[in-house]
Amino acid sequence: RDVFQECYIFLKILVRRYPKAQEVMFKHIHLFSDHVGIEALNVTDTISEILSNNLRLCSQIDQRFVLKFVDAIKTWGRRRRWLNFFCSFLIIDNQPVKKNQDLLLHILLDEEVLDLDCDYRNPGLLAVSDARNKLTRFDLMLTEDHKLPVYSLLQYHVTSIHLLASTCTGKHPDNQSKVAGVCCLDSILAAILDSD
Repeated sequence: RDVFQECYIFLKILVRRYPKAQEVMFKHIHLFSDHVGIEALNVTDTISEILSNNLRLCSQIDQRFVLKFVDAIKTWGRRRRWLNFFCSFLIIDNQPVKKNQDLLLHILLDEEVLDLDCDYRNPGLLAVSDARNKLTRFDLMLTEDHKLPVYSLLQYHVTSIHLLASTCTGKHPDNQSKVAGVCCLDSILAAILDSD
């Protein structure tokens, strides 16, 4: 795995701000995505760099590809970097990519992988062996969950809210109304301001 990780780091550096290399690597993006979820192998950063600020490539993202990452979240747990990956193809050069916003919002709402309230008192959201079962957002803050480098549920929650906001960026009233139906601004503000 160490060799694979070094290869992915090399590829990430190779394609950074180099559109021709991005295009060559994009041809293999489905193969790279098959490695998502392998322990100690961070493929998502490389895939994000392949898509970074390349509207033509980001426009070619399809539902099958997005579902691989959703399946990874469902199978291996809530990792913020997988949600951050989605952000990489929603907004390019400060311009929203409407097709990707629509696709991602539809999938995220259907698959229910976002964490909008950060409340783990109900069983089934985490593995039975996870010590954070039965904890609330405030409990997670007290245990300094946000300082965990990879598996922070608080960071996952914040990234979930950020990702939803990114699907609504730009003139997008349809997505804004869908998101408002799932989590209204009042409930988000109440969650932020509530310290009980």
